[in-house]
Amino acid sequence: MKIEDVSKSIEVVNDEKLYIIDVEQWNVIKYNPVIDEVSLGGENIMRLLSGMIEFTKQHDEFCLAFYRCNIGTTRWRWLFCELLKTDMGWQRVKIEQIICENCGWKGEIANPTLPSLYDTVSNKQEALNFAWAQPAKNCPICGKRLPRFSIWTQSTLL
Repeated sequence: MKIEDVSKSIEVVNDEKLYIIDVEQWNVIKYNPVIDEVSLGGENIMRLLSGMIEFTKQHDEFCLAFYRCNIGTTRWRWLFCELLKTDMGWQRVKIEQIICENCGWKGEIANPTLPSLYDTVSNKQEALNFAWAQPAKNCPICGKRLPRFSIWTQSTLL
């Protein structure tokens, strides 16, 4: 299958083309995890992607994006990340589970500051600086700074 068959749009984020995956096409991808003749990966990768798709189905402000990563001069593979829609546009994030060190609140956060999110970006430092400059979310219970940088929070039962 082609990436255009399973994506609902193309967004340019950090000067890089990202394919927004259509969650309605996930079963097609799951049962044939080869896009543009490149495998998405093995069982563990597919389990990870399934979890990411389930998360985006529950949160309209998020989506799953695929993007190309060159390996040398003749080969490439698919990478992926979650995107959060912010006032400034789409932002690459990693969803993490944390506990507030002050009050014990447990929840999920969206962290845009992991350097690996920007490995394929032409100006990685600029993208990271932009991520760090976004307004941080503190603990929704006590208001104190969380142990990891966050631009979105949600209470969960860990």
